[in-house]
Amino acid sequence: MRLRFGLSALLAFGLASGMTATDLLDGAQLQRGVGQVEFVRQNGKTMIRLTGRTPQPRPNGNAYLKFRLKLARPVSLSGKAVRFRVSSLQAEQYGGIIFNTFAPDTTQPAWSLMRWDRQLFDRVPVPMVISAGSDRTLKWQAEPGRDDRIDRLEFMFGSPFANREGEFLISDITIGPEYSPDDPVLQVEAERLRFSPEQLEIVADRRFSGGRGIRLRPGADTAEAELEMSFEVRPGHYTLTTTVAAEEPLARRLRAASNNVDSPRIGVCCDDGPWRKRVVLFAHEAHNPYRERPIMDLRLESGVHRLRFRLPPGIQLDKLLLAPYQAPQVPEAAARYRPTVLPPDEHPRVFLSSRTLPA
Repeated sequence: MRLRFGLSALLAFGLASGMTATDLLDGAQLQRGVGQVEFVRQNGKTMIRLTGRTPQPRPNGNAYLKFRLKLARPVSLSGKAVRFRVSSLQAEQYGGIIFNTFAPDTTQPAWSLMRWDRQLFDRVPVPMVISAGSDRTLKWQAEPGRDDRIDRLEFMFGSPFANREGEFLISDITIGPEYSPDDPVLQVEAERLRFSPEQLEIVADRRFSGGRGIRLRPGADTAEAELEMSFEVRPGHYTLTTTVAAEEPLARRLRAASNNVDSPRIGVCCDDGPWRKRVVLFAHEAHNPYRERPIMDLRLESGVHRLRFRLPPGIQLDKLLLAPYQAPQVPEAAARYRPTVLPPDEHPRVFLSSRTLPA
């Protein structure tokens, strides 16, 4: 299942604009950092292979294999996303990836993102999607620079240990629309949704991806304050997830609550369906009032759909994620189990049938 998405308030970023992805390897040059780096051809594609051993880590720091890619010409990042795939052929005790971009004639990164997660070093290609104000793949280390034109990309793969051998393939390096039908999930920052500034306001919060979110203005009417997004999908079963934070007065009330009855609920309406309320933060979770939670399953037909949201007081919305539904994994023992007694096919819910009752 793949997603197509467009924001009515941000048409230039949607697929309707006709924007296509640009291959950033075309005419690019490699700049060596730490390790050996070269262009290779595999499966009809040009890729970059980085190999080597980590140097001595800095005090209280990590050691990195790294290189830079000098683009054939500067490109604009405004309203776009950089995409690439990483395959880790050898990465024992590696755990971190840093991705930087640089504007022409600068030494400080315009974009700088990092993430430490062993799952990033699976042997299968791991897709990366990098766009301003979003942490869909990596986490921002600093606010994006104002100059949106860049001419260099830097890739860094880190380990806390010295002399650790690594081999990485980086492929499919492109720049294109911020939202693509090929992205594994659709992530939308709350501040990029359509909303009424008289009822809702943008707030700064360093915990949020991009550092910003949305909340009700003081005294605003919840029923009148709606956020809206429109998107296009192929038919399928999807899960909608919210990431929210509770403001301190609400968090204090939740910590003092004896049960979850008064847990804050967000209103959700899909297309012309009824409004439904879903808990975004349970009272017993208020010790950590920043929470990501799946709130709704959506079975959608092919075409354009609309979601509307109503925030409860005291809740700040960071982002929304729409992803193909993943069924819970059945334990192997349960999957193999076969009951010793089975009901007859003609009455699968009862054991009495013409075969078990006397004539």
